[in-house]
Amino acid sequence: MSLGDPTGGFLVPTHLDPTIVVTNAGAVDPMRQLARVETIASDTWNGVTSSGVVASWDAESSEVGDDSPTFAGPAVPAFMARAFVAASIEIAMDATIGQQVAPLLADAKTQLEAASFVRGSGAGQPTGVVTGLPAGSKVATAAADTLAVADVTKPFTALPPRWQGNASVMGNLATLTAVAAFETAGGRCATPRLATTGCCASSSSSTRAWTRRARRRLQATIPCSFLLTRRATG
Repeated sequence: MSLGDPTGGFLVPTHLDPTIVVTNAGAVDPMRQLARVETIASDTWNGVTSSGVVASWDAESSEVGDDSPTFAGPAVPAFMARAFVAASIEIAMDATIGQQVAPLLADAKTQLEAASFVRGSGAGQPTGVVTGLPAGSKVATAAADTLAVADVTKPFTALPPRWQGNASVMGNLATLTAVAAFETAGGRCATPRLATTGCCASSSSSTRAWTRRARRRLQATIPCSFLLTRRATG
């Protein structure tokens, strides 16, 4: 007898691990951790913004000018994301299909949001952070399509004081790795704290750059990419 089917193979128990291993490229989306998340009961979030009140030093008994603020009403539309997996009553009864498919649906949601939250067009989908940035919030590199050491701190120095204390850094792993590889004249890493997160080009642990621990370190480091997200502090 042997393991061949006719010579004994049919007697060997068949093993199947029903755990679904996702093989797509996946996506990393820290936006919900960094951004303010609101729950609303309509299809549009309506807010109120103001550039504030300008105070002045005035002489005694002098009339104070009218410093009334001006207001704006930004509106953020909400969109519905969907994914549907059909399953027969029989397979739902005979297999733990809900538990098995749930991670796939979560993965699909992450990938959809990761693309839209950054570069979404706003037509039938959210407007991405990069898409919606006004001209004054974009910081260009010195040379087009070229990242240099001098470009690394530009977003940080361009960020107004109001947003500096609660700012976070987002970047593609390829960009973070390139920044971490920059060296000073003495041959040392130009952004040493970034290198400790595991995304330095010479590190074998580069894939850990967006772990929770690494994100916390990056947020405490001089910005090392091109996207600073603004988050209200009050």
